[in-house]
Amino acid sequence: MLKKMAKLIKTWWFWLLVVMVCGMLYGTGYVFYLVHGLPQVDLLDTYRPALTTRLYAGNGEEFAQFSVERRILIPLSAMPKTLKDAVVATEDPRFYTHPGIDLLGISRAALHNIMAGRFAEGGSTITQQLTRALFLTPRKTITRKIREIILAWQIEHRYSKDEILELYLNQIYFGHGAYGVEAAAKAYFDKSASELTLGECAVLAGLPRAPNRYSPLRYPLRALQRRNHVLLRMHQEKLINKQEYKELIADPIRTAEQKGEKIAPYFAEHIRQYLEQKYGSGPLYRDGFKVYTTLDLDLQPMAERALEYGLRKLDKRQGYRPVASWKQIPPQLLSPPDLEVLQQGKLYIGTVEEIISSGLRIRVGKCYGKLPWKQAKWLRSKSPEELFKMGDEVEVKVLGQTKGQEYRFALEQEPEVQGALVTLDPHTGHVLTMLGGQDFGVSKYNRAVQARRQPGSAFKPFVYATALSSGYSLADILIDTPIIFQSGSPKGGLWRPTNYHEKFYGPTTFRKAMEYSRNVVTIRLMEQVGIANTVNTARSLGIKSRLTKDLSLALGSSGLSLLELTSAYGVFANQGERVDPTFIRYITDCDDRLLEERLPKPRQVMSPQIAYLMTSLLCGVVEHGTGWRAKALGRPIAGKTGTTNKCIDAWFIGFTPDMAVGVWVGYDNPRPLGRQETGSKAASPIWVEFMRQALKNVPIKAFTPPEELIRVSIDPDTGRLATPNCPKIIVEDFIRGTEPQSFCHEHSLTADRFLKADQDLSEEEEEEVQPEPAHTVSTIAQRLEFD
Repeated sequence: MLKKMAKLIKTWWFWLLVVMVCGMLYGTGYVFYLVHGLPQVDLLDTYRPALTTRLYAGNGEEFAQFSVERRILIPLSAMPKTLKDAVVATEDPRFYTHPGIDLLGISRAALHNIMAGRFAEGGSTITQQLTRALFLTPRKTITRKIREIILAWQIEHRYSKDEILELYLNQIYFGHGAYGVEAAAKAYFDKSASELTLGECAVLAGLPRAPNRYSPLRYPLRALQRRNHVLLRMHQEKLINKQEYKELIADPIRTAEQKGEKIAPYFAEHIRQYLEQKYGSGPLYRDGFKVYTTLDLDLQPMAERALEYGLRKLDKRQGYRPVASWKQIPPQLLSPPDLEVLQQGKLYIGTVEEIISSGLRIRVGKCYGKLPWKQAKWLRSKSPEELFKMGDEVEVKVLGQTKGQEYRFALEQEPEVQGALVTLDPHTGHVLTMLGGQDFGVSKYNRAVQARRQPGSAFKPFVYATALSSGYSLADILIDTPIIFQSGSPKGGLWRPTNYHEKFYGPTTFRKAMEYSRNVVTIRLMEQVGIANTVNTARSLGIKSRLTKDLSLALGSSGLSLLELTSAYGVFANQGERVDPTFIRYITDCDDRLLEERLPKPRQVMSPQIAYLMTSLLCGVVEHGTGWRAKALGRPIAGKTGTTNKCIDAWFIGFTPDMAVGVWVGYDNPRPLGRQETGSKAASPIWVEFMRQALKNVPIKAFTPPEELIRVSIDPDTGRLATPNCPKIIVEDFIRGTEPQSFCHEHSLTADRFLKADQDLSEEEEEEVQPEPAHTVSTIAQRLEFD
């Protein structure tokens, strides 16, 4: 019996030993399998997380970002001690004493998970959380937990506690796209981490556990409770005293006002495309470039307001369009049904609740108000019933509230028409503002740089500049009489260019031909100076778009971008020196090493004398011609309007000595803007409105004439030297040797008929017309002239 029992015990021990050996072998193999597949922790020596590319305006202020993860790396020394204490007290109070694994925490979490019947708590230390964020997935499995423990132990043996904490605080996600404490501080409080108060540190310390759930922007009450829990943990860890704890939990959370729409989105997108093309999408979104741009953050919002002002006025002149007919309602106009407060000056989509004799009663969310009929005068309708019915959606602008807390509205509508505006410094080429459309959220197409539209008479200065370079003077007489061209195209046909009002004015001085934008005179002039020479002039001023090689070019038949046309006008302002437009001053990498720099490289492409004479001509356009609206600014302004056939495109390009600004207005699918919606009526009001704001505190500055110009008194009708008998005398500038040599003899007997002629030429507004399509006059086979 004893022998059998001894044999049984031996057998039992044998199999137990076999099982133990097999278990040890399996365990060793499993651990080897886990370790073999683990990443090397020494990779942290060179680890650099995905960084944010940041764009800075001319004043150094950040205005745009491009990133996969919005992050700003800062050293542990730049983080306040209270932030480090709050995080450690909340996430891992034994961080500075355990070896990367907190057995007590793991035991507590295991017990909690057994009671919950699921993986409810992980018991992870800060080192384990860092390991999971850098090397592993968030999936909760036993295998991942063992890998996490092994990696945490390895990291603890290679790096100091402060190095681990610095990595953690720069890596962890804090919600709302912010990774790391610096990005989180800016996202929630609009300040650097070093400037955070203790209460703000506690808010951030409570976020890593569940960033969305405890967001102070989305769930203020939960965030407050979570912050108070963090403060309690700090009190329990004796990091703050009882008095501090009581004062801090009584303080509300004050987050920074969240920025709404993006700043200068067309400008930022233009730079993003350049960076992606040159450096690639990977470096753009991960390497943390610092791009120092030319954007002027003071001028940009002025440009936005001016463009919106002009486009809305133009759109209203074309009549009312019901909201139901719009192709798209901008998302920012929509409001939740439970909205209880409206912001003054903001636009909303509301509903017509009642039609009354004096206007409409409107509901926006839970808010009610009245839209008086006088606030919708642009409708040109006698009564609301003609245009509206109950339940109609309308766009309204909040004007204010009555004493009874009822809102007052004005009727608005989103413009269909598009526009673009560009501002440059002609001396440096810096692009100070750019608007490629009225709403980037609706259309990202950049009409300032991507669109090629016919400039109409805005091209004429290149013809006149070519003529001046060929020896013409401002007093030369040009002939304005009918002219017919027969096309050499297979379809044949005749082209009869006319002036805007289909009138002809006979002998006209060089100056008046430009000031009143005479089409026929300009065509004759380009024929005389040569198409090729005109194209060369345009190219020298920076025009790069394709130009047609026929006489229709004189009236702007070739499509140009707003940016290149505005930059070309800047050469006149810069005394003949061309500086290519640029959006970027310099770019550095994340460690501030210079990658590229754009220094102005001026080139003298036109003599200062010709540039000044062109400026003088364009000042005359403002003083006497189609640019007359700019006179309201009360300072020297040079500029030119442009209008194409049927008013499809409207332009105004103008400049002061230190600023060149271009405006284009039109539809994306070309169609007429409306009756008499010329460059003078549709585009120049936007230009004037912008410049009124931009130049408000800028001293008046005159254009400085260069040397080698002489001033001579002439008769403005004949272009000859003035005599005491001339009824009107002007002082004109000339390049020495081109001034008139003979005296006016037309006024020796009577001045009556010449006074009358001058009155005929003083029309308030003479606009320009685009010729027939350029291909119909591609070659000139026959020229017929009527005297």
